[in-house]
Amino acid sequence: MRARWTSVALILSSFAWAFAAVPPPDTMNYQGVLRDAAGNPLDGNFDMIFLFFDSASAGNEILLDQHLASGSGAVSVSGGLFNVALGSGSVVDGSGPGYYSTLSDVFRNYGALWLEIEVAGDRLSPRVKVLNAGYAHNAGSLEGRPAAEFIDTSTSSQTKNGNLTLDGGSGTGLIARGAYRGGSFEDSNSSGYVYLANGDYGLRAYGATAGGYFQNTAQSGLARIAVGDEGIRAFGNDAGGFFQDRDQSGYARVGVGDEGIQAYGNSAGGFFADGDSSGYAWVGIGDDGIRGHGNRAGGYFTDLDGSGYAYIAIGERGLNAFGNDVGGYLKDRNNSGRSWVGFGDRGIEAIGDEMGGAFKDGDGTGIAYVGVGDEGIRGYGTTAGGYFEDSDSSGYGWIGRFNTGAEFYANDAGVYSSDLTSGVFARLAFDGSSTQGNGTKNFVQNHPEDDDRVIVYSALEGDEAATYTRGSARLIDGMAVVPLGRTFRFVTNPDIGLTAHLTPRAPSGGLYVDSLTTEELVVRTTDGSKSDIVFDYIVYGLRIGFENQPVVQVKTFDAYLPKLLETAETAADHPDIAASTPRTRFASMVGASANGASSEISSRAAELLAAIGTFDPLRNPAPAPLRAKNDLSERGVTDPSPSSVPEDMPLVGEDAPRNVGVVSVDATENASETPGPETDDETLFPTWTLLPASE
Repeated sequence: MRARWTSVALILSSFAWAFAAVPPPDTMNYQGVLRDAAGNPLDGNFDMIFLFFDSASAGNEILLDQHLASGSGAVSVSGGLFNVALGSGSVVDGSGPGYYSTLSDVFRNYGALWLEIEVAGDRLSPRVKVLNAGYAHNAGSLEGRPAAEFIDTSTSSQTKNGNLTLDGGSGTGLIARGAYRGGSFEDSNSSGYVYLANGDYGLRAYGATAGGYFQNTAQSGLARIAVGDEGIRAFGNDAGGFFQDRDQSGYARVGVGDEGIQAYGNSAGGFFADGDSSGYAWVGIGDDGIRGHGNRAGGYFTDLDGSGYAYIAIGERGLNAFGNDVGGYLKDRNNSGRSWVGFGDRGIEAIGDEMGGAFKDGDGTGIAYVGVGDEGIRGYGTTAGGYFEDSDSSGYGWIGRFNTGAEFYANDAGVYSSDLTSGVFARLAFDGSSTQGNGTKNFVQNHPEDDDRVIVYSALEGDEAATYTRGSARLIDGMAVVPLGRTFRFVTNPDIGLTAHLTPRAPSGGLYVDSLTTEELVVRTTDGSKSDIVFDYIVYGLRIGFENQPVVQVKTFDAYLPKLLETAETAADHPDIAASTPRTRFASMVGASANGASSEISSRAAELLAAIGTFDPLRNPAPAPLRAKNDLSERGVTDPSPSSVPEDMPLVGEDAPRNVGVVSVDATENASETPGPETDDETLFPTWTLLPASE
């Protein structure tokens, strides 16, 4: 079916009066006649769509008003005549710009509109321009003023020159909303401006001097926000700022008196936490100044350039501190005591007017002073002055324990000392030896005739753990029965290794040893002379228990010959010292000069020296054991504490009986008595007058 227009009439349903500002309705009346292609008026109900455009042809589709049987209802036509209230159907926003849902919205923004009608799917043409009703012309002004001088409620941008005063009475003076912000204010040169309800911010303000400025009428309190590089700068006669909760159980003053912040609360003075509460801290909680907790550390502090920083309660450590100069620095107020922790290559460096450091336990029974007077360490304790051990307790020792200056124990050796320059080392209590080392054992005494010299004697070395006793005796009727030292029999093997040496003091027919035990020496003459002859004797034996100690042992450490640099240099500068060397002495015995051929090292001696090796501090490491030869684990002991040592093993350590295995020494052990009445006249080397031996 084709339809066509025969007449059109547009009638507005309301009028705008100059003296009134009544809002118009959102509908307007439209009348028309609908005929068929032959010009006959039509009857019935027809689907109609009324479309509003901003142009007579083409243009933008602004709004559609649909009157459909399937929707708000079809349009009734009688004798070709129909009447429609436009805007009363199903109103739909058009495909053009903007969004419109009512006719009033469209007429508010568009001064010229064209109407196009679609009947039963057919578009009728031409479009009809929408015209004003007579009195509607007066809507272009209000009280004689054009619309351009008024602020309306449209969505278009509008400017009001001059001041604007809003009086909300008992309500709100201004309510503003916007997709981007609620409001925007700025001065004439845009040096200061503010956004209200901008994004997630209630207020966002900017200014050349500060983002915001607040002051009371008396000017006793004022605050600047975002001034320079500071977030807030506030001043007040009482405090810079004051904050509290509603019931006043927690409150804080900022910039009060000489203090930055004063905070108080029933639970804590302050509480701080990150977004997921993995790190948090209380300030002024209970009896604690600060209590901090975190997944990584309780607290972290650093200077501005990160050159010094510290962690508190990190892992299993109380404090981890680092710095380019030192890990930590502490001192008292008058600078009389100060200390550096983690300073250079030192763990701690401490200085004080009285001492470097003082340490004690809770009841004061153990005390140690470090750097006190001219002493490095001074320690006191009820058990010992000091106790030291390695991590597995395989080496430990006491200093100032009982009546002993030092007491040391270890799996390898009781004590180990080494000279890094010469390579001389010594072990005390090592593998059956009281002392063991690669140097000589010496005693030193003052030179009796030269105050600038000392006498240094070396102990005799041998291939056995030997004992000896010596003295003088006299033959009577060609025979002498000599009782040996009282304790010689206690330390000497009675069966093997006994030897005796005799030296007569006068010509004799020949002395010989008739019999020898660890208790008695019997001497006779070879010619049967009955002469009274005085002689000297010395008896050697093997120390009991050391008969099986090997001279050749498995190598567990390097034992180079010491490099006696200091002694050699001193001897070269002082001829009298050089003359006292064994080499010089033996050279003189054969009538050769100390500087002659006999003072040269022979090829055989040089080969032996090279095979043994002489310590060189530049090539050889410091003498140290290659393994723990006396490792208790090799002897079935896994726990080195004294309580775990088997009963058949000699005890050492704190629980060992004092002087285990030590024989008390008699000051007169080398003296012998003449049979007969007791006498107090005992000398180191007495001469005995012996009774004739019974046959």
